[in-house]
Amino acid sequence: MIHAAFWLLLIFAYPKFPQVQAIFFWNPWVRRILGVGYVGFLLAWIPFFRRKLFEPFKPSLLADTKDHTVSDTFVQLLRPRV
Repeated sequence: MIHAAFWLLLIFAYPKFPQVQAIFFWNPWVRRILGVGYVGFLLAWIPFFRRKLFEPFKPSLLADTKDHTVSDTFVQLLRPRV
């Protein structure tokens, strides 16, 4: 339970702290070893966690849609659901 709470805390800290991004999420060995195998799976398959991973890149990804060459479906995938 503590392990899951630790990773949940890291996921919420991810958009604001580049150190957390680099050490825990962009390094596949750290994510695999400290994540005990299930963290990578959850990051890939749970939409909420996937959106959190893309959150730091949202402004630059949406800026590319301003020229209307990107399909509306792709834009809807990037926008958070309320």
